[in-house]
Amino acid sequence: MATKNCILYARQSTNENKQRNSLSVQLETMRHFCSNNGFTIVEEYTEIMSGTITDRPVLNEVVKRSIKEDLFIVILRVDRLSRDLKIYPLVEDVMDKIRFVQFGDSKIDLLVFSVLLAVSQNESKMISIRTSMAMQQLKSKGRRFGNPDLAAQRAKSKKVRKANAIAYAKKADNLINEFISLGYTTNKALTNKLNAVGFKTRNGKSFSEANLYRLRTFIRRNLKCQA
Repeated sequence: MATKNCILYARQSTNENKQRNSLSVQLETMRHFCSNNGFTIVEEYTEIMSGTITDRPVLNEVVKRSIKEDLFIVILRVDRLSRDLKIYPLVEDVMDKIRFVQFGDSKIDLLVFSVLLAVSQNESKMISIRTSMAMQQLKSKGRRFGNPDLAAQRAKSKKVRKANAIAYAKKADNLINEFISLGYTTNKALTNKLNAVGFKTRNGKSFSEANLYRLRTFIRRNLKCQA
């Protein structure tokens, strides 16, 4: 009996929460199928991407490897391969090598394959339509999606960050002015002095001359102009 080497391909959509354990269930079912039908599994591939997308990196790799190494491709169902009729050109050259568990160890009829792809594509569209209609209905009842206070929260957060930056700059300015009065007037001298006394940047790091230059520029723009 000829050896039938194969690779497994399992796919779930990007919404992992709604398809919890989907990949593991697919793989376990396909392993059982391979064991019962004399297939030797070379490798297992999984992909988390919508079935409406035809250009999928993992699927592309699976097809290329099937052609290069003459491997069968085992997939649970047609809708795990795709939900778009446009997938056919990609898999045309490996159709003889694809085995869908739902149809057993036999080549799928192209007419049946086309019909099931059309059904999967229509099902995907219907899901999208139902979701859109449900959201519209909820909106008509006053339901608001997203965070309605997001803009206000961002503005508040920005204000707090600016206040913290000003408070830090005031402390730094007082210290810098004290060092300048003691004769440390260059950026290099001031940088060394700040590091010597353990005064850190707002990120908790030691000062560089570039850090100090940016800080003094901020002080001139935000403190001196207010004086």
